[in-house]
Amino acid sequence: MTDRPAKVRKTHNQITGALKKEAKSRGLQPNTVYNQFFREVFLNELMQADAGWVLKGGTNVYCRIPGARHRT
Repeated sequence: MTDRPAKVRKTHNQITGALKKEAKSRGLQPNTVYNQFFREVFLNELMQADAGWVLKGGTNVYCRIPGARHRT
């Protein structure tokens, strides 16, 4: 049996390390890159859900993602 908390911690550290590196390469604050990454992960999960729901405030979320495209 694996030590799940240690595995999750390792994965989390890998993700945050990569995001910090990306922020540095783009000349941005790490928090800006974290927010964009997790917002995109969240929206990706929503896009996988079945139809029949409405995301209130979705336009606001959509507008905060640079380079986002409309999905129809």
